[in-house]
Amino acid sequence: MSVGLMDSPSSDTKSFRYKKTVLPAGLTVVSEKMEHLRSATVGIWLKKGSRHESDEEAGISHFIEHLVFKGTERRSYKDIARTIDRTGGMTDASTSKEFATFSVKVMDEHLPVALDLLTDILTRPAFDPGEIENERRVIFEEIKSTQDNPDDYIGEVYYQTYFQDHPLGRSILGTNASVAALGRRRISEFFRDSYVPANLVVSAAGNVEHNFLVEYFSRQFPSQSSPAPSNGARPTPHPGRLFVRKNDLEQTHINIGFPGLHRSHEDRFALFLLNNMLGGSMSSRLFQNIREKWGLAYSIFSYVTSFHDVGTVTIYTAVDPSEVSRVVRLTMDEIGKLLRREIDQEELDDSKAHLKGGLMLGLESSSARMASLALNELYFGRQFTPEEVLESIERVTLDQMVDLARRLFRTEDTSLVILGGKNDIDLEALDLHLAP
Repeated sequence: MSVGLMDSPSSDTKSFRYKKTVLPAGLTVVSEKMEHLRSATVGIWLKKGSRHESDEEAGISHFIEHLVFKGTERRSYKDIARTIDRTGGMTDASTSKEFATFSVKVMDEHLPVALDLLTDILTRPAFDPGEIENERRVIFEEIKSTQDNPDDYIGEVYYQTYFQDHPLGRSILGTNASVAALGRRRISEFFRDSYVPANLVVSAAGNVEHNFLVEYFSRQFPSQSSPAPSNGARPTPHPGRLFVRKNDLEQTHINIGFPGLHRSHEDRFALFLLNNMLGGSMSSRLFQNIREKWGLAYSIFSYVTSFHDVGTVTIYTAVDPSEVSRVVRLTMDEIGKLLRREIDQEELDDSKAHLKGGLMLGLESSSARMASLALNELYFGRQFTPEEVLESIERVTLDQMVDLARRLFRTEDTSLVILGGKNDIDLEALDLHLAP
């Protein structure tokens, strides 16, 4: 191994063997060898997302995610597609509010091809003017698609109202105006300043050799770069009520939001269990009561969103316009039961079993383990063995969950966004009071 590389010791547990190396250029390589697999999944993760964009750049990270697949200095977009198709592999890419990721899953024998493709699109994109215009139109259609889908659109509105003027409140896609203003020069400059070694994490899982990855990326990224960007000012949540009219909707869509926890918070496992119990599974209280008992909604669920410095807990459902008030009250009643400690040990044990089962099943996939390695590196700078995570889940007590629920679920911190078209909704008449 080359002089100057910073290595971390690998885990010696039989179920979890990972290695980490920080290259002299600043790029981090983390990998886990899964010898029983014939597949390998490799991802390159950028430590920048839409929250790192200025107002004028809104949507540029997502735009670049599209454009790197539209051609490089030595590959056309057809060549890029053929390269993976010939291996029987799969590519994936996404942009979030805090990072962007590009990954390839192939048979282990085709790993060199996957690495060559990933480094090609992320070091030598062509940014052809014609392709920029073509992809700009595609993104305009993607924005329309989001606005036409009430499930997605209500989430966008929720973030806009909850985080208001902070970048976390903006759509990852940007707006028609911001995307229309992004020219080749600005795109190229943003890419040049962002896609540097210090901002990148290479994550790999499957039948991969760590030393091979280190040697390969040492050649591809020989020069040093500036540190990764900070996340800027911490957002200030702005809970409130908002009704948005969309005249073509048969159902009324409801989003009820509360403060959550940041990604590395010590109470995160208690929150995962609390969410799972409230609306995160088919046996959850909201699903069993509002759908199964009363038949008021086809879909109702809760979910946790966590960033570096802040988070939210959100409940979503869609119901007949005449049932909005009833469903909101039933939802708040279920939360009130948690605040009043109407939880028994059996329910907590069931929630733990569900959470642990999902974790262990996910560990069987090289793609999931690659993503887990990367996210742990991005948010914690270290890895957690499955045993550590299972133990953390098992240590959560009823007292911890009730205490957390009382800190997060408060009447004054409740947000409500309603999307409807059949009739007006009197927001002030909806009972959002929580009685602990």
